[in-house]
Amino acid sequence: MKDTIPVSCTTLLEIVKEHNIDTFDYAKIDCEGAEYEILMSARDDTLKKLPHMAIEWHANTVHTPEELVSFLREKGYNTVFSRKPRMIYARKNT
Repeated sequence: MKDTIPVSCTTLLEIVKEHNIDTFDYAKIDCEGAEYEILMSARDDTLKKLPHMAIEWHANTVHTPEELVSFLREKGYNTVFSRKPRMIYARKNT
């Protein structure tokens, strides 16, 4: 069994509220597989604060990068998907 280390976690909404963020200029998201849960569980008003994102995607047993791209498109983003490097670039339609 691997050793585990407990870490404190926060949500995107908590970060926005705690730091009183109106809009991120550009968000680079590299969360070692948690990008799916972070973005797909975010409220619409929180996602609106992220007009430009570079998301490094990781293999996940629950979600696929194509599923994340589809989700982002449904939320009004133009996306560019890349397998090498493993990136999703998203820009909110205006």
